[in-house]
Amino acid sequence: MPLWNRGSSKRAEDFPPDQRRTHKNDEISGMLQNLSLDEKIKFNHNIEVNNNRRRRAHLAHALDPSKEDGSPTASLITVEDDEYQTIRKSPEWMNKLGTYLGLRFTQWAMKANEQDEKEKELRERERREWEREQVERRQVNRENPDEVEDTSGSQPVSQASKKNSKLAAPFTEEKRTHGQAQPIVFPQYLFVTANAKIHIPLGLFTTKNLKRLRVEGNAIAPKTHRNISSNQKEYILDVSKICDAFGIADSKHPTEGLSYVEFMDAAMNYYNFQCERDPDGPEGKGYAEFTRRHFEFFQHQSESPELYDFWKKHEFDLRVEKEAHNFGYDEAEYMRRWQIAQRDYAIDKSTKESMALVEAHTFVKVKDDYYERL
Repeated sequence: MPLWNRGSSKRAEDFPPDQRRTHKNDEISGMLQNLSLDEKIKFNHNIEVNNNRRRRAHLAHALDPSKEDGSPTASLITVEDDEYQTIRKSPEWMNKLGTYLGLRFTQWAMKANEQDEKEKELRERERREWEREQVERRQVNRENPDEVEDTSGSQPVSQASKKNSKLAAPFTEEKRTHGQAQPIVFPQYLFVTANAKIHIPLGLFTTKNLKRLRVEGNAIAPKTHRNISSNQKEYILDVSKICDAFGIADSKHPTEGLSYVEFMDAAMNYYNFQCERDPDGPEGKGYAEFTRRHFEFFQHQSESPELYDFWKKHEFDLRVEKEAHNFGYDEAEYMRRWQIAQRDYAIDKSTKESMALVEAHTFVKVKDDYYERL
């Protein structure tokens, strides 16, 4: 983004050291680069204001040599392109820093937002067209199951089937429940996949992604799986492709890509899902009760919001260990893991507080040094 110079904003090495106004040496350059994003923006705003004053003085001197010449302009602190993108996409950042960024940034942000909106509309049109084609193909399969050999659409369809391709599936009206959220209906193939011992990321169980799965799931070809018990082939979700399409983080992400609020939402849906697949229903100990106690342990902790980032990796491990080894709920093990999360949180908090004190001291020192030389 050509708002300010890219790359290092430090003057060339042959620039007179006594005339440097911002990046006086490598130590100060490092301190400036370690400033927070909002402090960099505010610093650059002040530099621009003073540079404009110097340019006006230089112009006045050029027009009338009797007037005092302006001093050399100061170089700006480098702000990376991805940092500008962060500000543009965050209303909170825009409100906080818009005044300091000025008209050029606002104009660029408006054009970039318009381009994003066009790309979003294009993707939405492509998605709707794809869904329409899938609906037509499924209707053909239902009307003429014996004449359609390949449900993926790679095999030709008979002329008799094509005659019915415009007919939609039979419509069964569902009553809207006013004053409360519509109940989540889990697709049948989600149960088949879970029963095949295929790990399903918790991120797929957010309300948003479950709705997407019902609407867009058929656009992603399923995988075949041989049921160990019946020795019959069955279709299961291609979990990897769905996660890629929906932008669901894998298990390597420390929180599976879920915020605290998204985690709580997914936990409730996951519990309801386990209640439905438990042979003994909501009272079943194998799936329903374990899942309830698993999530309630964290939810009942008074520090749960603050410790979420530190507990989430333990939550994932405990949930996966249950799937892999059929472990039951072990209160002592959960408490042991919770104490580890508390310890990690305390260490992280102490480290951040120490760093904040160092940064505050550094900022005051750099700012005082900077204004002394203006």
